[in-house]
Parts: sequence; C-alpha cells; structure tokens
Amino acid sequence: MKFAFCGNLDCPEWILSEVAILNRMSAIKLKLILGQIIKKMTMQAFDQDRLNKLCRDQNFDKEETKVVLALIEFLLSQPVRYCITDKVFSKDLLQMGVAIENANALVKVFNEQ
Repeated sequence: MKFAFCGNLDCPEWILSEVAILNRMSAIKLKLILGQIIKKMTMQAFDQDRLNKLCRDQNFDKEETKVVLALIEFLLSQPVRYCITDKVFSKDLLQMGVAIENANALVKVFNEQ
C-alpha cells in the first residue's frame, strides 16, 4: 500500500511491524513523549531521561523504547519532508493501523510544529 507521507511509496516494513508497540501507549503518555521528541528534532534542549522514564511507565523494555522513539521520530519527520496536509497524514496513520487517539495526537503535534 502506498502512503503519501512516504512520498507515495510503500511504508518501510519496520514501521508497519512496530505500529502495535505504538498502540500499546496511552495517548496522554504519547503527547508527553511527542513534546520531548519535537524538542530533539528542532535542536532544542530535551530530556532523554524523561523520554526513557515515560517509556518505562508504559512497560517498554530498552529495545521497545528505542523502537518506539525511532518510530515516532520517523512519523513526524516524513510528512514534513513530503509536504503533506494534516488530513492526508491522519488518513495514512489510520490506514496503517495507528489507534485513533494516538493518530490524533501525532497529527496535532504535526500541525502545531
């Protein structure tokens, strides 16, 4: 399946296979993590320990923490790279199987930044 946020190409397999980890996360924790990741992506001071703690609170092990942080960073950088709208991004996330609350949180951060 082709996704606009991936340049109308197939989404990388590792992204699709790790959506389940993202869906295990509560939308509230995701919003807190998104705040730190946006700081990281915009070269502002961010708190890596806070990111790790938020992931531990979701019962993620070290490997799952690395995966979910990389996944979120990928999901936020790609729509900017390909200049897609928030509606298209939301549709793509939902088609990938991202939970609606988490998709809404990602789209909201995308719009704000």
